[in-house]
Amino acid sequence: MPYDRLTSAGQSGGVGGLATYYSEPAYIAFRDETRTHIYLQTVGIAEPGDHNESIPSLLGQDILQHWRVLHDRPADSLTIDVVQSDLTIVD
Repeated sequence: MPYDRLTSAGQSGGVGGLATYYSEPAYIAFRDETRTHIYLQTVGIAEPGDHNESIPSLLGQDILQHWRVLHDRPADSLTIDVVQSDLTIVD
């Protein structure tokens, strides 16, 4: 990631204090056996540092609200059905 090319810096506050992030437009794509589902979203890219390098990225409600998600813990199964996407490509 060329962080020096990011220009739309902002600050976000949380339990750990303030953090710098950059808002950037992005295509987010998910693929299943027969389709690719694409979303055009604005994503927040955290400024890298020792405090966050081991923290995984999160998938937010801006994507999850378009899915039907079934977590069956006894069966150790997670099923996701895409209800809506900005663009769907069928293979």
